[in-house]
Amino acid sequence: MDRIKKACRLAQQVKIYCFNSKAGVWWQQERSKLERLEACCIQFPYEQIQAASQLVSRSMKWYITLSDNQASIHCDQGACELQWQVLLGAATQ
Repeated sequence: MDRIKKACRLAQQVKIYCFNSKAGVWWQQERSKLERLEACCIQFPYEQIQAASQLVSRSMKWYITLSDNQASIHCDQGACELQWQVLLGAATQ
């Protein structure tokens, strides 16, 4: 939490991306503290992150289409969808 506080003091914009299996628990524990800071918090479903990680290879080309809160990823190894949820703040970029 100290790193996030420092980032909020120093940066014009802070975005926190939550994407592991414990992200929901972390959010519940830290929510009240984060609401006092000017930061944007975005959560990706862990299962979808795991599916995207299966597409990673040493030399790869990904083709990504963004729409609202969703990314469609296509490559030679396959395809997957990532949908994210804005937990806090406005995710404009």
